[in-house]
Amino acid sequence: MPEESGPRSWGRGFGLDRNLAWKLYRVAQSADLAGVLGAFPGPRGIELAVEGFRRRHAEASMIHAFVAASEGLRSAIHGSGVSREMLASIAAGGLDSDEERKARRRAATADRKAAATVWGIEAAVGVSTYIVTPSSRPGWVDLAYLNLLGGLVRWRPGKPWCVYLPMFSFPTESGELDGDVTPAEVSDLPEAGVDLDPADSLAPMVTSASDPVAVAEITRTPGAPRQLTYRGGVATIGRPVHLAFGEIQPTIGPMDASEPDELAALNIGTQIPVATSIVQILMHRDIRRGSDPVAIMTAMLDPTGRRRAVDSPVRMPIDGQVSVASRPRSLPKAAAAWDAAYRQLIDRGLAALGTTERECRCFRVSIDNPPLGATISLRWRLHQPAP
Repeated sequence: MPEESGPRSWGRGFGLDRNLAWKLYRVAQSADLAGVLGAFPGPRGIELAVEGFRRRHAEASMIHAFVAASEGLRSAIHGSGVSREMLASIAAGGLDSDEERKARRRAATADRKAAATVWGIEAAVGVSTYIVTPSSRPGWVDLAYLNLLGGLVRWRPGKPWCVYLPMFSFPTESGELDGDVTPAEVSDLPEAGVDLDPADSLAPMVTSASDPVAVAEITRTPGAPRQLTYRGGVATIGRPVHLAFGEIQPTIGPMDASEPDELAALNIGTQIPVATSIVQILMHRDIRRGSDPVAIMTAMLDPTGRRRAVDSPVRMPIDGQVSVASRPRSLPKAAAAWDAAYRQLIDRGLAALGTTERECRCFRVSIDNPPLGATISLRWRLHQPAP
């Protein structure tokens, strides 16, 4: 089926009901085992899917591979002695009934309010947007990273609070960041971003899309001048403000996989207690990919409080799924108050990469009360070139 079709047209194309079509689409597009287990159809669903594939004249070898993989997974689930639903919860980082999920959401709200009281700072919404387009370098992609903090409040005077860390490059032998990294080492890494507005005296901040009162409270971090902090002086205590930031990274990574099941990941850390975190990708339609993006939340501390290596974070349960936004220039209701600043960022990011909203699909996830220090990641399988 075409990559851009979606579950509804899958249902029409294969002659399947909406529920089964949705499950098959999720299985096909999932970038990890948790997504597959959460949507895996039962035996009758697999039979109906095979009938639909045959009606569409799918290759016999592909149907055989699908049936064999389905039977293998079902056998593995049966042999584990644990239900598929429980395995799906374990793989996704949680083990929850509906009541437990409700209790966790209540706890997350209380945790965010407590953190705001303890630290004296919070934000109503954080909107992190990545625009991904083909690069002028064949087989590579360019990236714009746009960040908006809305309803940012300091409740009492205190030390300046970091509100923006620029993108970094990680020049290791594998091309990725390996092992444990201290904050001091992060500050020494080479910065990878190019300012969205190089003429801005506070770049990578976008002053024109930020609250003027807040701009006056922004300072640069000694020793890391592109890292920005918010002082929040006496004159602004208790006053909600908004801040906007933007960077461009040409040729940030390859479009195609160099080995099977290779993933691309775009990550945003929760640096401030925030009521709603929105993370989204505007992906150009010419970007080849092996799956749609899925959302994963991780922590760098394990349950005993020990710090984990960058390449082995602890997976956390996440109460949100990626959806395709039909109006990427508009924000969800929780963030609608900052539409004007957001649209300016989006328009400038699109223009900087030489593309338009119509040429992109918007994949969006919204998470309420993410834990302070958690990382929200949007991941997808890279396109696997034909041998």
